[in-house]
Amino acid sequence: MAGAGRPDLRQQGARVAVGARAVRPGREPPTRLRPARRQEHHRDRALVDRPGGRPPAPAPRGPGHRPRVARVPDRRGRGRARAPGPGADRAPVPRPAQADPGHGGGTVLIVFEGLHSSGKSTQAGLLAEWLVARGVVPTRTSWNSSTPLGATITDLKIRDRLGPQALVLMEAADLAHRWESGLGEVLAAGGVVISDRYHYSTMARGVIRGISLEHIRECFRFAPEPDLVLHVRCTGRETLRRRLAAGQSLGSHLCGADYRPVVDERAAFVEHQDRMAELYGELLPEGTVDLPLGASREEAHALVLDAYRAAGGPT
Repeated sequence: MAGAGRPDLRQQGARVAVGARAVRPGREPPTRLRPARRQEHHRDRALVDRPGGRPPAPAPRGPGHRPRVARVPDRRGRGRARAPGPGADRAPVPRPAQADPGHGGGTVLIVFEGLHSSGKSTQAGLLAEWLVARGVVPTRTSWNSSTPLGATITDLKIRDRLGPQALVLMEAADLAHRWESGLGEVLAAGGVVISDRYHYSTMARGVIRGISLEHIRECFRFAPEPDLVLHVRCTGRETLRRRLAAGQSLGSHLCGADYRPVVDERAAFVEHQDRMAELYGELLPEGTVDLPLGASREEAHALVLDAYRAAGGPT
C-alpha cells in the first residue's frame, strides 16, 4: 500500500523497477533466459513470426566466414567442441564406387591369393590403378592389416610366439575387425574391394599346422565368399630366389620353424612353400582364375582384366 501523502505511482501508469529490468504496470515481467537458451528462444520466435513457419534464410558467407564448430557428446553425454579439421573447405574425397547395374554389378569382392613374393600384391595394385583411371575407386585391404591387431599378429609370428590355434583365431579377428570397421559397409553399398589374401591363406596355414579345416571354416563363417578369386601361381624354389634377391627373410613361420624343428632354413622354406602351394590348389573355390608362373607382369595383368570383365565388374 502506498504511504500517506505520497502519490500512488501505479495509478499514474509510471514504470516500476522489477529486479534489474523495468516493466509497465499491468504487464508480466520479461522472461529471463539463460545465455545458452537465448539463441534457441530467438530461433523459435523467428519460426512463429515468419509466414508459413519457415526459418529465416541463412546470411551469405563472406571471405572471413569461419565454419561452425560441431558438437559431439562425450562419455557423460555433454557436448564438447570439435573444431573442423584441416582441409575442411576442400572438395570431398571420392566415395567408393557404386556397382553399376548396367555393367552387371556382380563383382564387388576380388581376392588375390598366392605364396609370398609370388606377385599377388603387384597384380592387386595394377588392377586398382586400372579401375581408378576409369573412375572406379576401389577399397584395398590386405591380410593382417587392421589396427592394432595386424601389427601385433605379424610381430608375434616373427618371434614364434603364436601357436597354430592362436594364429587361426587372431587372423580371424583381424578380418572381423576390418569388416566391422568399414569393409562390410563398402560392400553393402556396392563398392569394389580388392583384398590381398583372404581366409584361404589362414586355411592353408592352419591345415599345415594340424588344425581341422572344419574348425577354421567355422571361425570364418562371418566372411562372405568372394566374387572373383585370382591365384598367382609360384613354386617354393622360385619364391626362394625372389626373396634372396630382395634380401627378405626366410625364417620363422615362413619356413615352418614355428611348428617343427628346422636344420636347413632354405630347404625347409622351399618344402613349406611347396606344401602351401598344394593346399591352395585344394582349398581355393571352384572358378578360381590361375595366373601362370611363366607369365610376365603385363601378361598376368591382361589375364586379370579379362577375368574381371568376364565376372561383370563395374568399369
